[in-house]
Order: sequence, then C-alpha cells, then structure tokens
Amino acid sequence: INLDAPMAELGRKYKWHTGPCLLDALDSLPEASRPTDKPLRLCISDVYKRMGLGVTVAGKIESGRILPGNRVLILPSNESAGVKGLEINKKPVHVAVAGENVEVGLGGVTAENLRPGQVLCHPRHPIPLAMKIKAQVFTLPSLRVPLVAGQQLTFHMHHLEEPCNVTKLLRIISKK
Repeated sequence: INLDAPMAELGRKYKWHTGPCLLDALDSLPEASRPTDKPLRLCISDVYKRMGLGVTVAGKIESGRILPGNRVLILPSNESAGVKGLEINKKPVHVAVAGENVEVGLGGVTAENLRPGQVLCHPRHPIPLAMKIKAQVFTLPSLRVPLVAGQQLTFHMHHLEEPCNVTKLLRIISKK
C-alpha cells in the first residue's frame, strides 16, 4: 500500500494508478464542520471516579463548547452540575469544543445518578424531551422476524439503549 510516496517516485510499477498517495488524499479532504456556536450537547459514553477530577463522564461533544466553571444540565434526569475540570487524552485543558472526545469532572452530582446515554447540555438550552419520534429504520437482510406495529424493540442512539414500541409503519420500502 502506498501511504506517502508520490506516484511519480514509484515509476512504472504502479502506472495504472493516476491518483494521489493515501496521505495526500486524506490531507485534501475538506475539514469537518464543528458547530461550536450552538448550545452544548455532550453524549455521555462512560461514567467513573478519577483522582483529581472526582465524578467523571467521558463522551464526545456534538455541538458547543465546555469550560471549567460552567454549569451543565444532565438529561433526562434534569440534574444540574458544575464542571470542575476537563481532560483530553489525559491532559488538562481549559476548553473543549465540538468534535472532541473529552473527560469532564463534575461537582454536585453522584456517579450513581449518571449513566451512558445521558446528555450534558447548556442549562438555558435544554434538549426537548420526546415520548414519540418518527424514525427511518433499515433492517438487515438476515432479519427473519417481520417488523410490525405493536412490536417491542430496543432503540440505540450513541450510547443510549431504550426500550420502545413500534406504533405505526408509515411506509415500507423494499429493494427487492
């Protein structure tokens, strides 16, 4: 595999390939947009206690930014906590922004009240809670049980797993 040598340097061996090497191709990709100007949304992937940070949650910031000293709202439990500290790759940081995986030390909350799947958000911009959602569902070809109204399933999103009921099938699209 050609990772970093320009194709011209490889001579006739790979004359069938006219594109860039892998690293040049990756470097040419557009930078991902990070919505740092939107309210904080951090999906909790893990909860534990650490020396220095105390009660700690880990997760990826989907939007916004977080700083030590901020107040955050934990949903759906509706608890409030203070941010004691932040670490990225085990190094303390003063700010973390959308797109980064971060460990957040929280004060004013116990680890027993936190679980993966919960969300940290800005207290003035809470995520609206929903009892019903409309979803587009794709099934694998190996599915042997038909998907029908009234069926109980497990809904997976980020690190959240919640039981749910299918109330209505609006449309069935088949590639057959």
